[in-house]
Amino acid sequence: KILSCLGIEEQPTAVTPFHGEEDGAAYTVWRLNFESGTKVLKKTAAAERAVYETFLSGSSAAPRCYGFYETGEEVYMLMEFIQGQTLSRCTRENLKLALDALIELQNAWWQDTAHAAVGLSFEESYPRRRKWLPHLADLAPAFEMYLQSFRSVPRTLCNDDMLPFNVLVDGNRAVILDWEYGGILPYPCALARLIAYG
Repeated sequence: KILSCLGIEEQPTAVTPFHGEEDGAAYTVWRLNFESGTKVLKKTAAAERAVYETFLSGSSAAPRCYGFYETGEEVYMLMEFIQGQTLSRCTRENLKLALDALIELQNAWWQDTAHAAVGLSFEESYPRRRKWLPHLADLAPAFEMYLQSFRSVPRTLCNDDMLPFNVLVDGNRAVILDWEYGGILPYPCALARLIAYG
């Protein structure tokens, strides 16, 4: 039904759920094999749809989106399948491609103020970061310095969930996945998260 509503009449020959690298649990993301090729169907949130429609259409730094289907609270997204590796086992070449993708997006939306309320806003993001302070022990002073600069540095489009397994590299380009936590945020946040978890 979802595929039909998205204008896809061809039936998949196989539907396989993706599993998380961190825990092996099945995601609500499926690989759809068709005779004509492979696509990905993802159950997502309205915030990711807003980020895609506002910032990412036409960008090579995110998987191409073919359309959305909404039913009540549920949002489904049909997108490009990327055959590649995550940054979980990073090479210098793959990291360079990932940084190129990040730079492309950040340059396109540098100091954008018109879309500050689309997706994850600074006003939502900042209090979430402050909640980490009591758990950081001897790192808390350094994190407090980070938070001070977080308020004042330039803002641009960032993915605030840019973990190593949310970046796929196919040898020619890197794409950044999972934009539920994307928005106009202080520019270091995506890179800081990638470094912290990488």
